[in-house]
Amino acid sequence: MQIINHYSLLILALIILAAAAYLLLRRGVERRKVLVFVGVLAGLILVWLVIRPRPTPASNPMELYNQSGAGVPVLVEFQSPY
Repeated sequence: MQIINHYSLLILALIILAAAAYLLLRRGVERRKVLVFVGVLAGLILVWLVIRPRPTPASNPMELYNQSGAGVPVLVEFQSPY
């Protein structure tokens, strides 16, 4: 069950790609259908690039404090990439 939690985005993307490939290419390969499939693939890659976890650019706590709100209360969420 933990493997599904860790790789849920990848599993969902593969299911979407498989469904798109099946629906688009089941009656033959045409240029338009291949372009739509490549568009779906590019969209999934773009979604991953937008929502993937990234490390903070701050190298020490004081730098993070200065970037956050400089004394104004700020909600900080800690998330694990897995």
